[in-house]
Amino acid sequence: MSSPEPETVHITAPGAAAFLVDPDARRFLEPFLGRDCTVARAARELGEDRHRMLYRVRQMTRLGLLSIVREEPRRGPAIKVYRSVAPRLFVPYTGAPAAELLEVLLRERAASEREVQAAMLRVMRAAHDDARWGLLLYRLGSGVFAYDAVNGQPWDTYGDEEPAVLDTTVTTPPLSRERAKALQRDLNRVLAAYTATDGPGSTRYLVRVAMVPDPDA
Repeated sequence: MSSPEPETVHITAPGAAAFLVDPDARRFLEPFLGRDCTVARAARELGEDRHRMLYRVRQMTRLGLLSIVREEPRRGPAIKVYRSVAPRLFVPYTGAPAAELLEVLLRERAASEREVQAAMLRVMRAAHDDARWGLLLYRLGSGVFAYDAVNGQPWDTYGDEEPAVLDTTVTTPPLSRERAKALQRDLNRVLAAYTATDGPGSTRYLVRVAMVPDPDA
């Protein structure tokens, strides 16, 4: 018998919605999402100052995103234990205080993109001196390409001694819906094969994949 679906609360109040669609603010909620947590524990997990964490907890409580589930007695003031108001929170994009939905989507993804590119930069600097890196711009057929390059040559990362990294955007030839769905499922199967279970190794990898119809086609 399947487990019941976790409760989902729709967040439509402007202040709470604005908080949740801002990745820099939302990270303060994450330690409390679907579990009990104290201010001190949340501060440790996020690497934040305890006073700043307490300010954010009070803010989230005022916004109706957190509730106090219990108080643990001790000498002095009791320790308050907080939890998100539901295991899952849904913010309709139409209720977000952004001029356009595109702005909301860009803000939502900017944090993860910064993380990927910062990690890529660390790998690049470990592989070659900064002075050797540059942007290689060229035309191939009907397309113009811009790639990270080393001494004027594209960075070839496929050799056995090169780091296991990939950052590329391609435009496919025209695909039928059936072929496009096959590509979507193939990409998902490849990811699933490498993320389903822990395997031998010591390094985790950030992998991000996006696939959309070309708006200019």
